[in-house]
Amino acid sequence: MKKILFIGKNYKDGIVNGGNEVSKRNVEILSNFFNVEEILLEYKVSALKKIKDTLFLNSLSFDKEIKTKIENLIKHKEIKEVWIDNSLYGSIAKFIKSINSKIKVITFFHNIEYHYFKDKVKVEGIQNTIMLPYSYINEKRSLNFSDKIVVLSSRDNKILKKLYSKKADLILPLTLKDKYDEEKINNINNNKKPRALFVGSNFFANVDGIKWFIDNVLPEVEIDLIIVGSGMDSLKDELENKSNKVKVLGFVDDITLEYAKADFVIAPIFKGSGMKTKTTEALMYGKTIYGTTEAFEGFELEYDKVGGVCNSKEEFVENINEKLCSKNNRYSREVYLNKYSNISIIKELEKVIR
Repeated sequence: MKKILFIGKNYKDGIVNGGNEVSKRNVEILSNFFNVEEILLEYKVSALKKIKDTLFLNSLSFDKEIKTKIENLIKHKEIKEVWIDNSLYGSIAKFIKSINSKIKVITFFHNIEYHYFKDKVKVEGIQNTIMLPYSYINEKRSLNFSDKIVVLSSRDNKILKKLYSKKADLILPLTLKDKYDEEKINNINNNKKPRALFVGSNFFANVDGIKWFIDNVLPEVEIDLIIVGSGMDSLKDELENKSNKVKVLGFVDDITLEYAKADFVIAPIFKGSGMKTKTTEALMYGKTIYGTTEAFEGFELEYDKVGGVCNSKEEFVENINEKLCSKNNRYSREVYLNKYSNISIIKELEKVIR
């Protein structure tokens, strides 16, 4: 079996978030075609180095040690194909082509980072402005020094064309390895009142969305709201003080149990790029989902059958109060199996690899 070098952020760092889940998925799928060698980059660098890399537009954590590792692997493992798992690693793509221009470089865009940082500036302030030239230049390098480009959604492909006048070679939607546990899910008792689940790590779009939901929607609906996600426990006091209907669990060891207990999932996400891992995960567990257009971006499904699109307070309230939903949504589960499971996209990836 041929070898491929996977270069990406350290998805094994113990942090559970959408990016790490997608990177893990990519490695698993590549393993169907290659023996995968990995170089995993750490973002836990000193503040001074981070500032220096950003100012000089160098990919974060890309230093002499990483350059040596790449050179040695390419030379001694006879690497002819490289998968770069982030569009901000344009400096790495350029470096690889300087070693050997015949090496095939495939770059995977988790989202369009320049677009992401523009949203972050709007929500968190001008201190993030420094990331705009950094992300733009490195994404340009990724496009210029890659043989193939892979994105998550047709929207990302359109943004790519608008910003950089280039299109992706493949749209590879966000999929997950199946973790559905029918026995565990079916052995959960019904709740005294409807139980809504929000899943998302502590980053700006998730925090902005769930605060909006608690302030605007929750007073109008009789539900219990459970919030799960890495780092969310740091907001426990703030969010629980807003309403006695809210319970923040933060990171949990067994998220299957939380999906099993939930009557439905909410996804009030108004900012972002790419596709949402939380949406794929909810489909996998066969849940009804009430979410914004952003939460469903990139998914091909019938919204009324999966739950409903809600972009305003009134739409969330109407859907939650008036739609009777079963804990187990068969349609959601079928959509996952047919379109958003890892097995369903192996043939699509094979096209760009071959």
